[in-house]
Formats: sequence, C-alpha cells, structure tokens
Amino acid sequence: MKNGELWARLAVLALAGAVLAPAQVALFTVEPGQQVANQFQMGSVPAGDSIEVRFRLKNTGQAAARITTLSIAGTGFSIPGAPVLPRTLAAGAWLDFTVRFDPGAVGAYSASLRADALSVILLAQATAAPVVTVEEGGGWRTLTSGMVVDFGAVERGASIERRLALSNRSAAAFAPLRVVLSGGAFALAGDAPAEVALAPGATVILLVRCTPTVAGIAESVLAVGGRSFTLRATAVEPAMPRPEIVLELPEPRSARQGRVAVRFGELSRARATGVVRLEFEPSLGLGADPAILFASGGREAAFQVEPGDTAARFGAAAYMGFQTGSTAGTVIFTVEAGGYRERRTVEIAPAPAGVGSVRAVRGASSVEVTINGFDNTRGISLLSFTFFDGSGVAVAPGAIRVEVAEAFRRYFAEGAAGGTFLLRAIFPVTGAAERIETVEVELVNAAGTARTGPVSFGY
Repeated sequence: MKNGELWARLAVLALAGAVLAPAQVALFTVEPGQQVANQFQMGSVPAGDSIEVRFRLKNTGQAAARITTLSIAGTGFSIPGAPVLPRTLAAGAWLDFTVRFDPGAVGAYSASLRADALSVILLAQATAAPVVTVEEGGGWRTLTSGMVVDFGAVERGASIERRLALSNRSAAAFAPLRVVLSGGAFALAGDAPAEVALAPGATVILLVRCTPTVAGIAESVLAVGGRSFTLRATAVEPAMPRPEIVLELPEPRSARQGRVAVRFGELSRARATGVVRLEFEPSLGLGADPAILFASGGREAAFQVEPGDTAARFGAAAYMGFQTGSTAGTVIFTVEAGGYRERRTVEIAPAPAGVGSVRAVRGASSVEVTINGFDNTRGISLLSFTFFDGSGVAVAPGAIRVEVAEAFRRYFAEGAAGGTFLLRAIFPVTGAAERIETVEVELVNAAGTARTGPVSFGY
C-alpha cells in the first residue's frame, strides 16, 4: 500500500469521527430563559382554562444536532402547532415550541415531554373555579381566561347588554369571588355584587351594559377571582337623518341671489360632516358661467352636523348664499352626508336682456351711451336707440336700429364672462348736441325685448 493511500484513509476516519461526535441538546424556557432539568412545574390554572409555556430546544454542543421526534404524553397536555421534523440544528441554534395545559377537571396532572433522547416531566395543577359562560346566539358559550367577548356594534350614546353566568359545577362551595369591571364604556347593570359566593350547583347572572360616548373600539376587563376576560364593542356614529335641500330663491332668474340650507325631519343623533356641491348645465348651445357659485367662493360648501341639530351649519350660519349668474340653464344642488346623496335643481329660463346700468354722456359733436348688462341667451340681435329733446320729442331721425347678432355672437364665443357684457355706442351729432336731453334703448333677443326707459345725458 502506498503512503499516499494510507494518509487518505486516515483522513476519512478522522472526518467520520468528527461528524459522529455526540451532540448536546438542552431544554430551556423562552421566558425567562432558564434551563429545564428533569422536571418542570408549569403552574396552576382553574379547571376549564388553559396555560401555555414557550420552550426552546437548543444545541449547546459544537457539532450539528438532528431533532427527529418531539412528543408529549399526558392528559390535558398538548403541543399546538408542533414544528415540522426532522430538523437539523447547527451549533448554538435552537427550535421553539409551545406546550399547552388545558385541564377539564380539578386535580394534579403530569406529562412526559420527549425530544429524541431528552426527557422531562411536566407538572401542573387544575384548581376549582366557577364556569364562566356568555349568552349569545340563543345559547351559552363557555369562556376561558383571556378570551374576548365581542358585544358587536353599538351606536355612540346608545347601550347594548350581554348576560354572563358564573356557575359552580363542583361539589364544594366557592369562597366569595371578587367581581371587578374596569373600563369606562362598560358597567355592571343592576345591583351587581362586588363579591359572589357560589354554593354547589348555584349560578349567578351578571348583566353587563356597554354605553360608549365616543366612536371607536371600546374595551374593558372583567376580572372574576383570578381570571380575566376582555369585553369589546365597536362604537359607531348614529345614522344621520336623511337631509333635505331647502332653497330660498323667490325668483328663479339670472342675476339673483339665493340661499341654500340642509335640514332634517328629526333631531340628529349623529355628529357628521357633509358637503353641498353646485353644478351648472347651460341651455343648449351656451357655454359655462363662472359667476354661478356660492357666496364663499367656488362650487362646494362644507357643513357640520352636531347631535340635536335640525339643520346643518355652514360655519356659524344655517345656510350658504349663492348667485344664479347670467346664463340660462339648470343649476344643480347636491348634498352628500351620512351615506345620503340628495339632489335638487333650479331652472333658469331664457329671458330678455338685463340692464344693470346705463350711462349717457354728451359731447360737443357726439353723444355716447354705455350699457352694462347681461343676456342669459347670449343672443342679442338688435339694438334700438331713440334720443329725445327737452320737450320729450324724438330727435330726428327717430329710432336708430343696429343689427348686432354677429357682433354679440363673436363676443360671447371669445369671452369667459358668462352672459355679461359692456356696450359702448358713440353717435355723431349734426347741429346742437345740447338739444339732446335723454335716450331710450331697446335690446332684442329671442326671449323678448328689454327697454331702459329714459336716461338723462351728462357731460
């Protein structure tokens, strides 16, 4: 045999010896992290309740360790969610698992916990305690310590009740048990005792009432002897009454101001917010009108509702002002609040042109007429000017008619001021211009004729 072959075989033997070195696996508790020897006391728990202890298998050796089995044998003991095996633990690595003790009757219990060659005896005690049940769904559900009793949804300011029962199903009487309920939204209703004494076979009913004052999750803890249960409810805002849009607009015409309010047919129990939106759909062929808006600016107004209100509040006011603009069409009010969406419309009908102001100025050889007005049809087709002397006699040549349909069409098409306009008309005068004292103007559109009445001249 060659020397090289001999050395190779020795190396293989040395390597095999390193792999087969015995591993060291020890058992610890995760909290507080103490090592467990041959026996471990899990503690005491009322019969019908359960306790859990988190354990840790740790490889304390220098080589890898393989865990192939993990089991527990003993009444009332289990390993919930047991880890998948086999598993190899590197040096210093660990594997956590939980042991649950869930006794059904009073007494002392033990179990054998095994992990391959490691074996530990677990001890636990089940003490006598009343059975705690809660009435729900037409029956009674048994509770264990730490369980949550969900009362469900309840309106803020309203109340919801549940019945809980404390029953002694043992052959011995229980010493008086303190009953403590902590948490602002929950309270024991009626003449609930601070302590409950239960004879064998006796049952005491506790009526628990939840009355939340704010929306959100409400929780309290019910402590009975050494056991505790979490009581929980979801407080929601009461439903808001259906809103009604109320409009104050004596004349549904252009160039008018109105008020919108949101009212309810009953007192609101809810605290809520909402919004009123204003939209405008112009008549066929007409464009948008930026002047149709709320007094606060824009086309959206927020409001608040408090418990006891019969109307929404726009800041400190019970209404919001708006203006109808200068274009024929449909003004739409929409209120959104509390899951409701209500709508109301106002029709602004086509109308003769509106005249805001007329100014007449006389010069040495001309007269000038300026008209500030609006046309919600955006279709003025004819203007007529008639001038009068101091005696009220029309100055020749009488009514001066001007076809303006095309001029106004271009003006409204190119502008962005809705149906408003500012018109300036200059007329040359042959002779004594000072004879002209007044002027009357007629404006004609498809909806009719508007007249200014006599307007005096100034300089």
